[in-house]
Amino acid sequence: MNNTSIRDIVSIIKEVSPETTKNKLVKIIQTLKKNLGIEDKTTIKEIRREINEVERSLKRQEKINNEIISYSDLIKTKNNISYIVEKLIPKESIAIISGYPGSYKTWICLHIAISVTQGLLVFEKFSTEKTNILIIDEENSVSLLKNRLECLSDKKSLNIYFMVMNNFKATEENISNIKKIIKLKRIGFIIIDSFIRVLDGEENSAKDVSKTFNELRKITKYGASILITHHHRKGNEKQNNPNSLRGSSDILASIDSSFSVNKKDNNKIFIKQMKNRFSQEEAEFIINIEKEASLLKFKYARNLTTEDIEETRKNQIFKIIKEGGSVDIGFIYEKSSLGKNRTGVILKELEEEEKITITTKEKNKKYYSVSSL
Repeated sequence: MNNTSIRDIVSIIKEVSPETTKNKLVKIIQTLKKNLGIEDKTTIKEIRREINEVERSLKRQEKINNEIISYSDLIKTKNNISYIVEKLIPKESIAIISGYPGSYKTWICLHIAISVTQGLLVFEKFSTEKTNILIIDEENSVSLLKNRLECLSDKKSLNIYFMVMNNFKATEENISNIKKIIKLKRIGFIIIDSFIRVLDGEENSAKDVSKTFNELRKITKYGASILITHHHRKGNEKQNNPNSLRGSSDILASIDSSFSVNKKDNNKIFIKQMKNRFSQEEAEFIINIEKEASLLKFKYARNLTTEDIEETRKNQIFKIIKEGGSVDIGFIYEKSSLGKNRTGVILKELEEEEKITITTKEKNKKYYSVSSL
């Protein structure tokens, strides 16, 4: 159209009035041609093709603009980190609770759910942001969940919803359905038990793990937080650190926070935060398991002290010797996570307390066994 192309005209109109429809654009261009006395053989089909190209170009530019942020705009953003569970589970994040079998992972998840949906303190210590909850459980039956919930709460109605043993996998289609449930039930917090059950692939495959977390991340971008149960590696009971997580290292890299649970005896659980992407990790602490009337309660007791840590180490060495029967120092080093000097001090203390016996055998090699009562 003379010195100005159809594409130029469409771009100008779109810039002035972005909401102009395609049919309206065609009429405007035809009117311009008629009123300006422009004679060309451009067909409506060709005009529409030019309009389509302009619209595609504008969408590409809009996508680029949405994906980048300037330095000045970034500096202006607010830096307030909020939590679903104070210090432990950030909002719109993915968190993992991990431990060995029998460490009360599911119990603690249910306690957290009951607390969050009522806006109560978790462990009677950490504040929560009240919200509705969805629990996706691929580990426990409805009857088992019912029994545990009745041990933890006497409430007959709570804003907790369940998907139980549905063979749920974190696929694109299923995550899309979860987003619909979030909107329908106003869900702000999702608990998944367990990671291995919903993983779409192999847990040792970085590719499969990354794909699964990319799908789960769509939920956090939709405004909900996620807590997932996961297992520790077998044979690494001596460890309680981020590397204890079973499977690909991409699991730890993909999450925002994690904490491990370690049941020490019938009424104590040690909880250690191993990662918090947004702030300093919380100090390791102890919660007590208490019975109040007919209900089970998880109550914060205190942070671990140096004495607690030393006692835990001593118990660890004693357990290694007890389970091994008669063992040499090399066996103890292999099974424990302690250095040689610390191990030597503990062995001396156990001997002085007459809890172990040291026997010297061939080539002056020492063997350690539990003392007879």
